[in-house]
Amino acid sequence: MTTNSTLVSMIKHIHPEQDTSGVCLVDSTNCIKYVNTHVKNIFEAIGSAIIGTNITEFVASEHKDRLSTVLNNIRQNRKGVTDLQLKWDHRLSLSETISIFPDVGNNGVLVLLLPLNDKIIATADADSSPELDEVRKLNSLQNEIIRNISHEIRTPLTGILGITSLLIDRAGKKFSDENIDLVENLHRNNYRLINTVDRIICLAELESGTFNGHPVEIDLYELLQEILNSDRNSIKEWKTPIRFSSDKDIPKIRADKTTLIHALTALIDNAAKFTREGEVKLSLANKKTNLSITISDTGIGMSEDFIQMVYEPFSQESFGLNREFQGLGIGMTLARKCLEYNNIKIDVSSHKKWGTVIELSLNYSAHNSTFSSEKCDN
Repeated sequence: MTTNSTLVSMIKHIHPEQDTSGVCLVDSTNCIKYVNTHVKNIFEAIGSAIIGTNITEFVASEHKDRLSTVLNNIRQNRKGVTDLQLKWDHRLSLSETISIFPDVGNNGVLVLLLPLNDKIIATADADSSPELDEVRKLNSLQNEIIRNISHEIRTPLTGILGITSLLIDRAGKKFSDENIDLVENLHRNNYRLINTVDRIICLAELESGTFNGHPVEIDLYELLQEILNSDRNSIKEWKTPIRFSSDKDIPKIRADKTTLIHALTALIDNAAKFTREGEVKLSLANKKTNLSITISDTGIGMSEDFIQMVYEPFSQESFGLNREFQGLGIGMTLARKCLEYNNIKIDVSSHKKWGTVIELSLNYSAHNSTFSSEKCDN
């Protein structure tokens, strides 16, 4: 088994920003062999034995099998997983997003919990460790970077957008068709840049817990029509046929509109982008207690290995500047974060060269009664 000093070096080598996080090392039977101070303090606060206990004992019952499967897959494939969503025992103040990497000399698994967020830090003694002060500084720096991106990049882009809009409106007979096409192309690409900045900011705020949402009543049919008809996203650019169908009498829901638009736009855009032949089917269904949105395509699909990491940020099945499909690779990451924020479940199934099916589901009555108002009142 790796020594503690070697473990620290491994953590800094594999994931440098995680060395002040909660860290746990488990053996081939998923029993805990080592934890750092962060994890030790959190587990001991609920009176739990740690060393020698199966890691799944600290996970919510509905996620025990899932965690075991993920750990076994990592051992077999020797590939790490980041941004894994996991629900812990409700008494544990742990992040629900973790990263897991294979150990380098044995059949154990190195589990790295994401850096402690502000909510978790608030439960600890503020002066108990200089590492906590460092985490606070990092969180503050991240928030400052987000604010700077918003001001220094998005603001001038918005100004350019206003100018191009004015040029298009006044073009008339003063511009040749070629010049009008150039201005419209500039206008579309400027929208794309603004959308990219907005998505990066939204993802960063969701991950840091600083996003301030506002739940409102939403008509899903109208929202989907708005997204499909919008000129502010790239869905139309792919020229992929999209067939939209909906049941009658779809009840309205309460949700944060900004994150819901980000999620739906990212998923529909991906489906259209990766479908060169065939079509995308978008359906909205009322299943009595549940509402579902299904996005199915006849595109290139995903391999079984890639599906395991589809929610990892910046993950793409092909790499390099000459890859066939461009993009940042944050669409699925952002979509899941935004959907989770609104208590909407996502399920993805795909087969290479056959296409992908994504189903979103929410319990209507539970969704409207339990949508976390505290998330939106921060």
